[in-house]
Amino acid sequence: MVQTLSTADALAGTAPAASLTAPVFLGRGNLYRKLLRMALLTAPLIALTNLVTPAIFISTLTDVDMITPPEITPLRFLGGVTIVSISVFVLWCANIALVWAQRENGWTGRRADWLRYALALVVAFVYITIIHEFIDGPRPLEALPTLRWYPYLSIFSTTCFILILEELIISRERNAQLELRRARLEIRHLLSEQSQLRQQIQPHFLFNALSTLNILIGKNTATAQEYAGKLAGFLRDSLRITRRDLHSIGEEIRFLDQFVWLQRVRFGERFTYHLRLSDTTRRTGMLPVCSLQILIENALKHNVLDARVPLVVTIDEPEPGWLRVRNPIRRRAEPLAGTRTGLRNLARRYQLYERTGGFRVEETATDFAVWLKILDE
Repeated sequence: MVQTLSTADALAGTAPAASLTAPVFLGRGNLYRKLLRMALLTAPLIALTNLVTPAIFISTLTDVDMITPPEITPLRFLGGVTIVSISVFVLWCANIALVWAQRENGWTGRRADWLRYALALVVAFVYITIIHEFIDGPRPLEALPTLRWYPYLSIFSTTCFILILEELIISRERNAQLELRRARLEIRHLLSEQSQLRQQIQPHFLFNALSTLNILIGKNTATAQEYAGKLAGFLRDSLRITRRDLHSIGEEIRFLDQFVWLQRVRFGERFTYHLRLSDTTRRTGMLPVCSLQILIENALKHNVLDARVPLVVTIDEPEPGWLRVRNPIRRRAEPLAGTRTGLRNLARRYQLYERTGGFRVEETATDFAVWLKILDE
């Protein structure tokens, strides 16, 4: 029976969600450009709507309704649409100016929004009053009691429509900025977590290596000197490669060879490993740094090592895009106390890259295997 553990199963928990309590500042230029673009697009449509209703009503009038029905010609109607479009655009600009004033002064909250709405309506009514009182010209609607207040109702509905569109654009921009901020915080958190995970890789190995060196100094000075030199080179390379999160499988194998040499000094011929990877995989495939070292170290820790029957760890690619590290199970009579920190570490790092499905563990009655997805650069 095969027991399969996914990435999530291998983890004790997930990373905490990033806090989003800090205030969000929207991209100012981008927001104002969107509002002005909306003003240019909607001003003619609003003007057309505002003129069509009274035009249809007036066209149905007869001499009984009023003494002289105003004549509506296409040219006159087009001129009216142009003038009203300009007026609506000016109204849009006034509302955008109110948004700018609110943001520049740092007025936030619903009270500030409602104050802006009230000021927008005041500005609209002052604007239509100025037009009505100080601009000379024919006013056909004044002859109709039914439509006398239409300009004020029109400016009210137009202002409300502009405010609704403004809020939709501002809300959409705010949500986009929240998503951007959330993404930035998540990336920052992931980089911090990756750094912490990388720092967990070496302490256990370093403790064992120093213990081995201490034993060799008392037994064989020449071997101890060679071991110290190899260990120094390994640690120097370790500091170099662990600055990155990923490196090529070829680099991982070269680093693993140094690690295995140090382990063979400690364990002799009680274990070995076989590589069955294509040149293309070694050259182009990527793995989280020190992945193979963690899995080799895990095999050495949890299995009996016997020089008569060495423990053989096989690294191959049984499926395209996947690398497998497999070893026979030779359980110790007294299992070492362990928390599977190395496997959880590797599983969590894969979750940061793949989210799901990039890391899995398979265990049968005879073999233990870890599957690693080969990543792209």
